[in-house]
Amino acid sequence: MTCWPTPGDPHDPFPEPRLVPPAGHELREAVASLWAGRVSEAQVEAIARRHGLDEPLRSRSRPLPTSPWLPSEADLVRIATDIDPGLGACAPDLVLGPVADEPLDRRTLQIVLALGMFFRGDGAPATPQQRWSRVVPLPTVEARAAVRAIARAPLAPWRILEISGDRRGARISDLVGLGPPSCPPASIRLRPCGHLLGGRLEPGALLLSRIAQDPQGWVATCPLVIPGPLPGAVPRWIRWLAWHDRLDRRGPISTSGLLARWGHVLARRILEVLWARS
Repeated sequence: MTCWPTPGDPHDPFPEPRLVPPAGHELREAVASLWAGRVSEAQVEAIARRHGLDEPLRSRSRPLPTSPWLPSEADLVRIATDIDPGLGACAPDLVLGPVADEPLDRRTLQIVLALGMFFRGDGAPATPQQRWSRVVPLPTVEARAAVRAIARAPLAPWRILEISGDRRGARISDLVGLGPPSCPPASIRLRPCGHLLGGRLEPGALLLSRIAQDPQGWVATCPLVIPGPLPGAVPRWIRWLAWHDRLDRRGPISTSGLLARWGHVLARRILEVLWARS
C-alpha cells in the first residue's frame, strides 16, 4: 500500500489509496527543518500561528513536588537501563551531542545515563520513568513519588553565583525565566558534579541540572558543570521546543514543564555551541 508521504506513481493504472497526513505534520516537519537550518524562523512562526500554537509560555502555577527522599543517580541508572537496555548507547549522544565523543569520567557518564530516565530513547514508546511506573508489580507509592519529584523538575541551565566552603552547596540564578515555583529562593545542596568541556565548579560557571526538593530543601540532581557564557540563542531554542511540544499537548505550557520534558534537547544545543567554541 502506498502510504503517506510516499508519492504514488502517476502512470500506475491501479493506484493504491493514499493516507491523509497526520494532524500537525506541517508544523512538525517545519520545526525539524528549522533545527536543520533549512527554513527561517519567520516561516515556521507563520505556520504555528495558523495552527494556533504560538501562545507565550507561562510561569509554573504550582510548586514542584516535594519527596521525602530523592533517588541517587546510580538508582536512576539502574532503573533506566533495566527498562531500556539500549539507553547506554543512545543517551550520551542525545544529551551531549558531539561532546559524547570526548573522554568522559565515570561520574559524568553516570549522570548522563541518569538523565536518560526522563526522555524517550531511539524508537521507544515512552520514557523509562513512564514505563517503570507501570511495571507489574508496581513500584511502591513512595518510590514512584521520589522519581517523579526529579522528573517534574526542569533540566535547565543555571549560573553559579557562590560556592560553599565545603563545596557541597551553592547559590545559583535562573537564566531562562522559569519563575518562582521552579527556582530555589536560597542556596541549594550539590551532589558530586560531572564536568564537561573544562567546566569548573566556581562562580560564573553554568550548572545543567534538575533541581528537585526534599524536606531539607533544594537538591541539584544530575548536575553537570559547563563553562559559560550561555549562548544567546537559548530563548529562541526554547520557543522552537514549545512549538514542537504543543503538537502533542494542548492548553497552557510553562517553561518549567517544557524543560522537564525537553530539557535534554536544550542541553545538547548548548553543548554543541560550547563544543564548537572550544
